[in-house]
Amino acid sequence: MHIYICPYCDPSPESHLTRIKDPTMKCKHKKKTCKKKDNECKEVMQCNVCESTFLPTEDFLSDQKRKIKDG
Repeated sequence: MHIYICPYCDPSPESHLTRIKDPTMKCKHKKKTCKKKDNECKEVMQCNVCESTFLPTEDFLSDQKRKIKDG
């Protein structure tokens, strides 16, 4: 398993990123009705500690991906 860590916070179990839907974000598609299921185009990653938001691009996710170490 893996998690994504906030680049601004100190690495800790609390500073991981979770996916949320941003209602203020505009859809990238030109059509008025988005065909993506569940408005995937409006998803952002948010830190649980500092509440900073990030766009989940492939480069960002690969840089912030960390493996969960089992005890």
